[in-house]
Amino acid sequence: MAWGARLLARQDPEGTWAGGLASDGGLYSPKWISTTYTMLMLRDFGLLPSTRQARRACKLLLDGGLQCDGGINYGLWAKWTGRSETCVTGMALSILSHFEYEDDRLDTIASYLLEQQMPDGGWNCRRSAGATHASVHTTISVLEGLRLYQLHRGDAKSGKCGPRSAGAGSSSWYTGSFALTVPAKSSSLCSLASLFRPDGTTTSCAPSIIFKPSTRLATGG
Repeated sequence: MAWGARLLARQDPEGTWAGGLASDGGLYSPKWISTTYTMLMLRDFGLLPSTRQARRACKLLLDGGLQCDGGINYGLWAKWTGRSETCVTGMALSILSHFEYEDDRLDTIASYLLEQQMPDGGWNCRRSAGATHASVHTTISVLEGLRLYQLHRGDAKSGKCGPRSAGAGSSSWYTGSFALTVPAKSSSLCSLASLFRPDGTTTSCAPSIIFKPSTRLATGG
């Protein structure tokens, strides 16, 4: 039996994975075998977006994780505080977008992620705890989510989906609420290998990834 089929076969009757093993009903915990991580794996395996079981899980992830600040988080801490977590939000947006889940709340989630961008151009889930620079892991999670969101929602929201000219050496994608400009050297996150210098220090191509409000949408440009 294929790995993807084996994962689908382990889905709980409620639509989750590992549903009885954590206080959040298996939405995010236990890590690696929960609904979130199973759906990430099914996404990477290439499960068709129209798969009924995946769509059912998407509804549970969105309904059970959306917080009052516009992002996603799970568990008792999130329930008590109503605060989101940036990495989790990026992962959830990528899942919902890959499986083409139709819900206007995805626009709220994307807006939340844009608001969390740090001065150096990236993201860090520890920002609220005092982090002063971006995290590679968080930044990749967020960009994956935003890129899949653009592919899923851009055309439906504005009719303008796909690369647009944004100046020499760069490309731009327009969605209903924002424009994403990615200089050519950063279009693949500079590849993971280039994020680490030979001397052991780290660098990031995230500062060259610029999110800005799209005024061209309103004017039809």
